[in-house]
Amino acid sequence: MEPALSKLLEAIPPPESAKSRAVNWNEVERELGFAFPSSFKDFIAAYGESQWFDLYSSALYPESVAGVDQYRKSLQSFHGTVDKYGIRDEDEIEGSPIALYPEPGGLLFFMSSSDGDYYFWQMSSGDPDEWPMVVWQVPNLFKLEEKTIAELFQKTFEEFRESQPNRLWAYFTGCGEVNARVK
Repeated sequence: MEPALSKLLEAIPPPESAKSRAVNWNEVERELGFAFPSSFKDFIAAYGESQWFDLYSSALYPESVAGVDQYRKSLQSFHGTVDKYGIRDEDEIEGSPIALYPEPGGLLFFMSSSDGDYYFWQMSSGDPDEWPMVVWQVPNLFKLEEKTIAELFQKTFEEFRESQPNRLWAYFTGCGEVNARVK
């Protein structure tokens, strides 16, 4: 388990009733034809469906093979909107042209924020653990320094602990629990 996830689990432990943690990733990934980053799968296994710091919405992933078609439709719908209204063929990240999944090396949407930011993995290699995270802060795309969702949330947690302690919570969908046990 990565250090950032260990720190998050210590600071904000998930309730036992958190929803959507038990994903059969082998089946889902076989059906989709690609693998998710292992750090993301570890995060989902720990926290499941959750919202963070009244800012980040739940991550997008299929809970089971039965949900793969809905997941694909959600991705197609979102990527269609992004393609139509936002990211253009001439956009680049660090000199590399931008494409959306399922194009080779495309951006794969996985999370949004209440600030209107959209988070993607840039599927730039065959190893999902090497995919950089990219944020679309309309109208610009930025590669993030953080490599995992837990690193992103750990950094946000540390920033908010000092500046906005009232935002230190996670809401766990399905059990209705706001977990504010912050250490």
